[in-house]
Amino acid sequence: MHVDYMLFRPIIENLLTAIWILGPEDSTVRIQRTLASWESELSDAAKFGRNVKKYSGNPNYPGIHEHDAACDQLRARLAQVTAATGVEVDRRLALTSIVAAAGEHIPQLGQLRAYWAWSTASGMTHGQSLVGINMGNFDADDRGSGDLDAEFEASPRVVLDYVESVQLMFKTLEELFHRRLATADATSTTTSA
Repeated sequence: MHVDYMLFRPIIENLLTAIWILGPEDSTVRIQRTLASWESELSDAAKFGRNVKKYSGNPNYPGIHEHDAACDQLRARLAQVTAATGVEVDRRLALTSIVAAAGEHIPQLGQLRAYWAWSTASGMTHGQSLVGINMGNFDADDRGSGDLDAEFEASPRVVLDYVESVQLMFKTLEELFHRRLATADATSTTTSA
């Protein structure tokens, strides 16, 4: 794991997910994406509950029934919202697709650079050092002791690229948020008149 990249991954992932949700002009698509994101999170939460029971060997692991009940309650609420809106929810949500699609809404960044920022930060966070083979200085030596000593130092150029990418993502998200807010305000003014 490389702390330099671990700090960027959640920022990049959440910014790109928010841009993916707010990006489309069509409000129905935005609702679909929001509901799909909730569905994905609920699936992960339910999987967590199943794995706790499986790996602990205890189907009554402390707190797991409350966890499962909360997941069931949220899933029922999601079903109500989905039925009320009449929107179909895509249950096959892939983060790689979200990230690339979000890049379409950031012209200065683009799909490839958005994907690169997320994918490399994610890979490095998970300790996949070869992902970052050109992203820093890597040194491995036994220093004559017979014990391998490895050291990785993040490249300042790459860290600056992450900072600039995140800045573009924040700027885009802020613009999208204000555009959607203005549309909502205009719609509520028109319908109340």
